Amino acid sequence: DVAVTEAVGNTVVDDTVVDDTVVDDTVVDELFPVDTADPNAPGFGSEFCDVTDELNASDFEPFAATRDEVEEFFTVSFPDMFGRLVTSAPPELENDMVTLRKAYGLLTTELENNGWDMKAAFGNSTVQETMTGEELSAAGENLDAYCGL
Repeated sequence: DVAVTEAVGNTVVDDTVVDDTVVDDTVVDELFPVDTADPNAPGFGSEFCDVTDELNASDFEPFAATRDEVEEFFTVSFPDMFGRLVTSAPPELENDMVTLRKAYGLLTTELENNGWDMKAAFGNSTVQETMTGEELSAAGENLDAYCGL
């Protein structure tokens, strides 16, 4: 059997070839979204990936939040989630975790120095470059790939 999967419009085309016969397994994307976690990913179902999902699902919008909300998030909620992420991280993601820790440490320090004002913190070019840079993006992609996202 050979499976061929391709995203087209709002459907996922998934044809299985069995003994030279193509079987159309196409489903509507809303029923089986392309971004569903891959159950074959090395970390699928692990505590690490559960915490990653929790962080990704956070509805916190830092640029729309008040200073008090930003302070609460970066001094209570985020450290709790990130601490659990660090303790459950597999060894192969150690460098990525260091990258995340440095970036969010820099951001948190800058926020604290600017009265928890997100726009002021991003006014610092180092913070902006770090938080939007390739290194942090690559680390996040590695975590997502480990979890099959």
